[in-house]
Amino acid sequence: MSSLTWPFRGAPSESDPRSLDAVGQRAERLLLFALAGGAAGGLLEAAGGVVPAVDGGSPGFTSAPVLVVLALLGPALAWVNALRGRLPVAAGLLAGVAALAPGRLVLDLQLAADPTFAARPELYRATSFVFPAPGAGLWLLVAGHGVLLVAGAVAMRASSSLTDPAGAPGARPWLLPALLAALVAAVGVTMAPYRSDDPFLPAPNAFEGPVVAMAAFLLIACLTPLSAAICTGFGTAEVGRGGLLGLAAALAGLAVPSLVAGFSVPSAGISAGPIVTLAGAAALVAVALVGDRAPSAAPPEEDAPEAVLPGARRLNFVTGWLALVTAAFAVAGTFTPQVLTAAGAPAAQSPARWLLLFSGVVTGLAGLALLVPRIAATVRPAISVCSLGVPFAAVAVFGTARSASEIGGLSDGSGVVWTWLALVFAVVTACCSVVSGMVERDVDDADGDADERRPGPDVLAPLAAAALLAVVGAGLPPIDADGYRAPGLWSNFGTESWGILLILLAVVGACVLAPRSRPSRAAALLVGAAAVTAARLVELPALEGGVANATASTGWWLTLASTVGLLVAAVLAVARKRS
Repeated sequence: MSSLTWPFRGAPSESDPRSLDAVGQRAERLLLFALAGGAAGGLLEAAGGVVPAVDGGSPGFTSAPVLVVLALLGPALAWVNALRGRLPVAAGLLAGVAALAPGRLVLDLQLAADPTFAARPELYRATSFVFPAPGAGLWLLVAGHGVLLVAGAVAMRASSSLTDPAGAPGARPWLLPALLAALVAAVGVTMAPYRSDDPFLPAPNAFEGPVVAMAAFLLIACLTPLSAAICTGFGTAEVGRGGLLGLAAALAGLAVPSLVAGFSVPSAGISAGPIVTLAGAAALVAVALVGDRAPSAAPPEEDAPEAVLPGARRLNFVTGWLALVTAAFAVAGTFTPQVLTAAGAPAAQSPARWLLLFSGVVTGLAGLALLVPRIAATVRPAISVCSLGVPFAAVAVFGTARSASEIGGLSDGSGVVWTWLALVFAVVTACCSVVSGMVERDVDDADGDADERRPGPDVLAPLAAAALLAVVGAGLPPIDADGYRAPGLWSNFGTESWGILLILLAVVGACVLAPRSRPSRAAALLVGAAAVTAARLVELPALEGGVANATASTGWWLTLASTVGLLVAAVLAVARKRS
């Protein structure tokens, strides 16, 4: 037995397999590094809550004690579990706390972009419309989020070697309750943080605020269910439990300051947003604690495939229905007004609603196919990708609604609400599909034929071409028209650009995963990616009616070529299977 022990425990015993091999020792050292990074990140965030975030500015209430406690809550819980020998739970806690760090980092950057429009009274309350410079506290917060993100990634890397992978299926029955709780929290994140009639104390919801804040809230809302799905679908039950607890702590860090502001700031009032977020966080805690006590005895090795496969079937069934609900919300968002006049009548609507309709119908058709048991396993990879076309279209709808809200006499209509629900359910659908794919891969590994067949090398050329064309096409506007500048990635970056970035990541990810998948599943994955790129092609006919002399530009033709390359690669993958 090795004499090396983890710093927080005594000598290893024969019954403790985590300290008996070099792999476990390396994982424990990684976790120690992650815990140190988590503590450093928490301290940086705590300092950022004390030091002024804006030069010459001050918060709207005495927020430092609350911010310090919230910043240290997640790392402290991780250390407590580590000291008690619960290393997988500690790793999951760090990963859960770090899950929302990207969104929180972008949200803090609103204070650098324009602090007068930042609804962050716990950090800064404007007293005039003078544009102040960022303070040291802001950069401490940004650094803290970055350090926490790295610590969470290292903790997840260490968690795979801290426990027996045979325990992984034990967490999966709690996927749906965790997703529902995360969905509730995500809805709360997008609502107004508090009520205010003071022009120096803005209180917009996610769709009414400035671009940076809007991108941050939408990113957090999407990361919340995705993180819940990863916590409950990947790794062991212990890691999943810690992940849900860490995610709940991160959500509390977002909601509690807004709730306290509603109580403490004289011109503010309590809003439902932080209450809904905290309710979702409390539900995540309940799922983590109850799920940890659920029986998760590993089945005999020879029965493992039969024990796991029904879970995949149930997940496919649930994913199919989620896709149908997503399609229904997308259709509702298309045909209900996104913009209203002061009299409540519909105004000129967003041309992006036709992109939403196209993506919603494609997702719904894939969901219907997923409900057919014979073809569900084959169709499932397609829905993992094609459902992401709905967020792409939804962000474009939000951009139009936001621009209209800046014009006096116009406001958001019910179509924005339906579109938001379609976006959230599309993310949840993609999460369920990805977890179902993980279960299917477990079955393949248990059968011993995971590498039985793969697409041949002839698919690599069209895949590389499709990925390259997608990257170049995404950076160029798809439409040329007089007096119209389409949003892009490299220039004219706007709200819609976040959706373009999403589908670009989806397409490149599909091109990377396809050569490692079975031929039929690779073909489905590529067809789903082609459906996502086709959503960009719909922009031309959708805008022709509202933009004079609109014609296809270089970006449109490159996207079309990328779509063709994806379909060619799909055909070659199927041909490989038949041969």
